[in-house]
Amino acid sequence: MNLTDKLKSIRQAKKRRVALMYHQRNIGGIDVPDDIFEDVMRFTKALFKKLKEAKYAIEVTHWGEVFFIEPTKDVYIQYSVNLGLKHDLVESLKNRLKHTPYIVDTTEPSCLLSFQALRPGTKLWQFNFEDLANKENGVEYVFERIIDAVAGLQQHVRRTIRIDPLEISNADIRCIEHYSAAKFGNRNQLHKLLRTQAFSIFSELNKLCSDHRRGYE
Repeated sequence: MNLTDKLKSIRQAKKRRVALMYHQRNIGGIDVPDDIFEDVMRFTKALFKKLKEAKYAIEVTHWGEVFFIEPTKDVYIQYSVNLGLKHDLVESLKNRLKHTPYIVDTTEPSCLLSFQALRPGTKLWQFNFEDLANKENGVEYVFERIIDAVAGLQQHVRRTIRIDPLEISNADIRCIEHYSAAKFGNRNQLHKLLRTQAFSIFSELNKLCSDHRRGYE
């Protein structure tokens, strides 16, 4: 397993991820501001090395979605780093809203590292990324928590991911169509191309995103 290629795939997928607001599925991955992206990638690289030593497989999809695959039980673990509120806080706010019509809350989103084994009822593990980055053993700590997350799970013959995460689905194509239509309107030619030609839709999305970005430079 070439870790350099895995990290390169995450970088290449970064600009495509702007289209995910139009995707029908919630897709994990790395979504952080540019000023901390390299810090997150360094941490992720170190974590990848630790997992490789433990014989975990690592998959990165065309959207930059990251999966760790436990070697003995074939459990898929989804890994993400993004800005948000911790799940426990969100649930607390939801419960408070059951008893009051509104809440004034000034909590700011923070950079969260999270992972979850893709099995029904499993726990979402979340950590403040800044705290982990400042820990001398932050990578080791996350690795140990990943071991904890799969320790009590049994091997199933039934796969927990119903589709191959590396395949291009109809939902992926619709996402790109909607994104390109929203960004380029009547100038958009991608819809016709998707229906009439066999080519890499993600290469075309890269080009669309790059052209759109240059329009603001």
